[in-house]
Amino acid sequence: MKTLADFKRALTVGRVLQYIYHETTFYKGETGKIAYKQTSYEPEKRTVKTVSSSQVSFTKENGTVTWLQFPKASECLIEGNKVTILEPCDRIEGKPMLPIITYIFSE
Repeated sequence: MKTLADFKRALTVGRVLQYIYHETTFYKGETGKIAYKQTSYEPEKRTVKTVSSSQVSFTKENGTVTWLQFPKASECLIEGNKVTILEPCDRIEGKPMLPIITYIFSE
């Protein structure tokens, strides 16, 4: 997978992916500037339920449904079978793009 379009094409109904949530904790660093630490949670299974041109729904292992609106290509990091959704951080100087969610396709 190389592009956001490849990611969208790979999302077929019934496909199972691993989902990893990345949490960011902010604190005041030694220099007085805001710093952050990222924590990644254990992978969870998500099954593709529906796909449209702008969003996809997933069923979690407990049966609840979650939705992902497709991001812009500039908000994605695509590496092989892994897609990471990034979000700009307004709290840090330079507004770096931080990972929010990673989806991993099993081969």
